[in-house]
Amino acid sequence: MLREPDHTMPLPPTGSWLCWLAMLALVSALGFASRSAYSDTAILAFLAQQRTPALDLFWRGITHLGSLYLLLPASALLLALPATRTTGMLALASLAGASLWCNALKYLFDRPRPSFALIDPMPVGASFPSAHSAQVFAFVLALLWSTRHHPASPYLAIVLLAIASLVAASRLYLQVHYPSDVLAGALLALLWCAGLIHWIGKTI
Repeated sequence: MLREPDHTMPLPPTGSWLCWLAMLALVSALGFASRSAYSDTAILAFLAQQRTPALDLFWRGITHLGSLYLLLPASALLLALPATRTTGMLALASLAGASLWCNALKYLFDRPRPSFALIDPMPVGASFPSAHSAQVFAFVLALLWSTRHHPASPYLAIVLLAIASLVAASRLYLQVHYPSDVLAGALLALLWCAGLIHWIGKTI
């Protein structure tokens, strides 16, 4: 009698758990260290001196590229199209995991946001880590892994990483995050996606 093929998802391997433990350890260490970091406020003070109406408009537009209101529908669209379904699965898992971990760590550290934000009303939630930074880097890393065999992948990497970096920079210019918040968000996305790709990325 023929046995039915097993389609159940295997448990995450050791390498994935190590990535996620490193994520929690490094981001938490950065969170504790940043509480007394003078450079955090000094960088924001410098950026505040560079403000112009044109730059305000530019960075306000850029920052929305890291919002779940944009990235979730984009992931859902990739998932809905047969040609990009596996890419959509990885993008959605990357985005959801990064967002959930970010919000859990926000609750843990409960760091107040900077005092002079250029967004009114101020975004809901604590400052550390930056969810916009984590979300956009998670989404971009999922796309880069899924398109790694495409001939244009090096050029795509430059464009997508530049966009993610601009989103991270926008959170500083708009004074809604400290530099350590943004760094922690990007680091969280990198290690979350590394563990996820080690687990399911070989099937993509």
